[in-house]
Amino acid sequence: MSKSQVETTYTPQDALTYGTTYFWRVDEVNGAPDYTIFKGNVWSFTTEPFVYPIQNIVTTSNVVSSEGQGPENTVNGSGLNADDEHSIESTDMWLVGPTTESVYIQYEFDGVYKLHEMIVWNYNVQFEPILGFGLRDVTIEHSENGTDWTVLGDVSFAQATARPDYAANTTVDLGGMVARFIKITVNSGYGQMEQFGLSEVRFLFIPTRARGPEPMNGASGVAVDATLHWRAGREAAAHEVYLSADEAAVADGTALAGTVGNASYTPTDLHLGTTYFWKVTEVNEAEPVGAWPGEVWSFTTQEFLVVDDFEAYTDDEGSRIYEMWIDGWENQTGSTVGHLEAPFAEKF
Repeated sequence: MSKSQVETTYTPQDALTYGTTYFWRVDEVNGAPDYTIFKGNVWSFTTEPFVYPIQNIVTTSNVVSSEGQGPENTVNGSGLNADDEHSIESTDMWLVGPTTESVYIQYEFDGVYKLHEMIVWNYNVQFEPILGFGLRDVTIEHSENGTDWTVLGDVSFAQATARPDYAANTTVDLGGMVARFIKITVNSGYGQMEQFGLSEVRFLFIPTRARGPEPMNGASGVAVDATLHWRAGREAAAHEVYLSADEAAVADGTALAGTVGNASYTPTDLHLGTTYFWKVTEVNEAEPVGAWPGEVWSFTTQEFLVVDDFEAYTDDEGSRIYEMWIDGWENQTGSTVGHLEAPFAEKF
């Protein structure tokens, strides 16, 4: 609680918790002599989640899938409703035909991520308790390059409920491992037939890279004295800022503009009408991965400078035209800027 403050902003003393809803209100207080308190309404907001789902995942399998039931169905959200409950429609799932081969399904992300959890919806057709196509015992492996694999361990997936309101019932702790590829190898299913399937898989990651650039990526008309801002990665202790009109120099990391402690940077030599490229590498040598290079963003600076914005002048004290432009009124030369009485400048 903050009492008797004059400012209309408030910064909590302690950091807020991720993924938490907070409630707050402001009571306005009269001055002397009565100091009447006007109790405000209760408002609320929810902080950002600690982890986010990975998008743009490519899925493959080493065996032929049933028609219309490819491995892509496990990451495209097909069959999920707004409450993350899965349908019982087989075409919303992945299923392989009968096979004697060792079956695996592989997931490739669009980059290397620090992984938090994998959430699993098992195969969920109406007769799953009889068919038992869902995966039971699996081995999970991970890789950064798709060639060198490390075994995370053997895991058991819970069987689906065979109901149209099926909620995910298996969560695999990925322990913050760093990977671009995940492979799930099937060791057994819930049935006797050598046929296996999944409904949906969701990978949650910890955002370690810089994101949310300001100016927005591709912005135009940016002021030449603008300050660059971004959302810092979770583990960043410092931020390396790369900035240049040469996109390749930024991408390959040869255009280091500076290293800063906060998630902002003010360039000193931007030119008019120029497109600049920039990226931020989040650095923390105390972590297993000491540097997380970000995406390359761009912005284009304004083409002209405004000498004077005459439309900004008003009749209010502090923004009157004669307060900005020196006239001869004080030295009695008779020259003035604007009218002697309000309105001091023409209105259009």
